[in-house]
Amino acid sequence: MVDIHNRARRMDCAVQFLLRSKSILDENRKRILEFKQHCIASGLSVARQLYYLQRLTRIAEKLGKKRFEDCGRADIEALMEYFNTAKKRGTMWWAMIATADDKALRPEEWMTLTIGHIRFDEYGAVATVKSGKVGERRVRLVSSAPALEALTI
Repeated sequence: MVDIHNRARRMDCAVQFLLRSKSILDENRKRILEFKQHCIASGLSVARQLYYLQRLTRIAEKLGKKRFEDCGRADIEALMEYFNTAKKRGTMWWAMIATADDKALRPEEWMTLTIGHIRFDEYGAVATVKSGKVGERRVRLVSSAPALEALTI
């Protein structure tokens, strides 16, 4: 099968990054590579292996010189806070794209839109958008409202 996503090369790059990273403890590096071998033996796809390898590498980097086995509740909570913040940044991009797509807003309208321009109600959300072409107008947002609401949580 043709690898149009070039996952084999991406896997090689991820392994090289793991091996070269100075911020990861050798014991954690060894554990990650053992887990990668376990994933191969279990028959997981290269995409799934790559996903696990990249996430474990990021976790090991955040732990610094602490072994996986020595992590306590405070370490796990700090990791959860870090990844939730990263997830929220991804949610922001998703909300922007969903909003632009929801009502076919002009680029000027959705690029200048802030969360303060949006009011939520029982039907979704209403955004006040500004454009040089038509001035200020109110737009009902339905399908993008859940993504926008996730930003305010």
